Amino acid sequence: MPGLAGPLPEICLLRRFLGWECPGCGLTRSFVALAHGELGRAWHFNPAGLLWFAALLWQIPYRATQLWLLQRGRELVVRRGFTEGVILILMVACLVQWFVKLASRMA
Repeated sequence: MPGLAGPLPEICLLRRFLGWECPGCGLTRSFVALAHGELGRAWHFNPAGLLWFAALLWQIPYRATQLWLLQRGRELVVRRGFTEGVILILMVACLVQWFVKLASRMA
């Protein structure tokens, strides 16, 4: 890393202590690659990153609409269970890609 004398410490405890990547390893690098339009690299770092990035992008118009409604004194649009469902899908996507990576390395 530029400006540093040595490598950054490993943040992921699973990788640090067991040498395994966790389900979320590579998400930040995946986001950076997606922001640069590099879908292949993003997929390589963490395939679930594509879904997480899409969920993040969805937040921009959703939150803007909520702010617009609040400013006009209108009732917020709340979809009961939708947010929980999206979070569950994102977590399952991370776990599935993690199991696939682990299985492919053991084979």
